[in-house]
Amino acid sequence: MNRAWRVSRDQIGGVLLILLGVGVTVGGFSFHVGTLSEMGSGFIPVVLGVLMVLIGGAIIATEKKEEREEIRIQPQWRGWFCILGGVAAFVLFGTYGGLIPATFASVLIAALGDKQNRLRDCLILAVLVTVFGVVVFGYGLGLQMPLLAWG
Repeated sequence: MNRAWRVSRDQIGGVLLILLGVGVTVGGFSFHVGTLSEMGSGFIPVVLGVLMVLIGGAIIATEKKEEREEIRIQPQWRGWFCILGGVAAFVLFGTYGGLIPATFASVLIAALGDKQNRLRDCLILAVLVTVFGVVVFGYGLGLQMPLLAWG
């Protein structure tokens, strides 16, 4: 599959944003949407999905034709596996360990997906995001997920 297309990064990003927005919108409609004065659980996902579609369209519409280049599509498997591993780690540690280990593990694993990141930087990022998550979601919003729960 060594086809070469002349596309810009803006086009690729715009199309991906539109596809993600459509998926989020469709998924949001599976919940009760409600109205602006009485929002249901699907209201925010639907609004965000529609905004993502509009922003993706705007990105495609405003891209510069002269910035197109030949792009060979080669998947970055390390990034894919680390991002998916981060999501799986959040589910696993969130179920058996609580918010703190789930957030730390998922951010650390996902950050390791970038080849340019050093382990020290990934650890610092994981600690900072975990502290932020505990302050905002644990204490600020009173999330019903325990901070630490073993077993």
